[in-house]
Amino acid sequence: MPGNMGLKDQQLALKWVKENIESFGGDSNSITIFGVSAGGASVHYQVLSPGSRGLFNRAIIQSGTALCPWASNKNHRKFAIETGQEFNCSIDFGTEKYRECMQNVNPYYLTIAASQTQVWGLSNYYVLPRVDGEFIDEAPEILMRKGKYNKVDIIQGITRDEGGMEFI
Repeated sequence: MPGNMGLKDQQLALKWVKENIESFGGDSNSITIFGVSAGGASVHYQVLSPGSRGLFNRAIIQSGTALCPWASNKNHRKFAIETGQEFNCSIDFGTEKYRECMQNVNPYYLTIAASQTQVWGLSNYYVLPRVDGEFIDEAPEILMRKGKYNKVDIIQGITRDEGGMEFI
């Protein structure tokens, strides 16, 4: 199971926009993507993905990047094995049989399993983007150091009172 499906869905949406924007009065050479928090990390991942090359010209990344500790996971295999065990799907891990068993698990219970621990009072999700050799082929920090990213105009920032909690 290759992962990064949400990011790949975004990439398909960007391809559609690129191909169809002019039908709606837009300019296919002036596309800006924008995201906040997890959306900011998603925008950053699109900047890093070679498959997104040429699909947008500008990116606005606010309050989250692919470098945030909550924006990636390097332990997908461990999580998959433990989750498989929890749902009695651990036989033949990584095979078609395992995949079919996991596909039959109620998504509600998978969501609960994916948010098992707490960090800063927020769920620490395990089903996160990863280096898959397809969407991205190296860790975000390495891609950035090597200059292996889409060269687009970027505005990046945070919001006032970033991470603040308001208690009523």
